[in-house]
Amino acid sequence: MKASSRIVLVVDDGDDDRELFRIAAADAKWLSQMVEFENGEEVVQYLERCGGELPALIVLDLKMPAMSGFEVLRWLRSRPQWDRLPVVMLTSSNQEVDSQEAMALGATEYHVKPPTYAELVRLAVDLRRKWLDREWPSTGAEAHATEKGRKAQPWRKRPQR
Repeated sequence: MKASSRIVLVVDDGDDDRELFRIAAADAKWLSQMVEFENGEEVVQYLERCGGELPALIVLDLKMPAMSGFEVLRWLRSRPQWDRLPVVMLTSSNQEVDSQEAMALGATEYHVKPPTYAELVRLAVDLRRKWLDREWPSTGAEAHATEKGRKAQPWRKRPQR
């Protein structure tokens, strides 16, 4: 299955931020279906219900009510079925400590929300090229690699624990 036709989960407590990202993704020619959530608790409930079907990507804000981006990362990386899922942090926090913690918890990328719409579209184009315009297995790299008789290649480097 081509990842660009699959689901991208966007988690941000700001209605305007989610809408702006949705429009920028459309301008960046994303073909993926986007499912939006207002907080980390909602996305965790969704992932628990979806039975292990791997989304193509999660775009995750950091500071949200109910469950923060840090808490979502901890939850994802503690479960084998979600451990290698690409998670891009897109947040207003430009604090180095936040970036370091997110990466230590297993974020794939960390981006401060761009100040202009044009820069947001450029970021969306880069994310599409990196994460959506390629073939990925729908149930995880290990299952795909096992079927092909080769070792799974991680989508990201695992943080040292």
